[in-house]
Amino acid sequence: MKFLWGVTLVMAVIATLFLFFTPITSPAPQLGAAGAYACALVVIPYVFTRACQEFGVVRAKTLAGSVPMVATIDAEHTMPVGKSLKTPPAA
Repeated sequence: MKFLWGVTLVMAVIATLFLFFTPITSPAPQLGAAGAYACALVVIPYVFTRACQEFGVVRAKTLAGSVPMVATIDAEHTMPVGKSLKTPPAA
């Protein structure tokens, strides 16, 4: 896991350098593309690292025999009973 976080950190540094060395006098579309590219350089490794980290947590719970894998995933991503997106907040 430390390797994946290291890759994420290195990509963040590369993205920062990429943005730093993009000339400010460049046209707006080029600056926008540089920003989007820099974001992609950081976001993609971060999301992959977090997915691997979450998969490891779910796998550890499953191997421990506490809860089946499907039940673990469902329990973490469902709303409590009686709540819905259309229910107004309690006053």
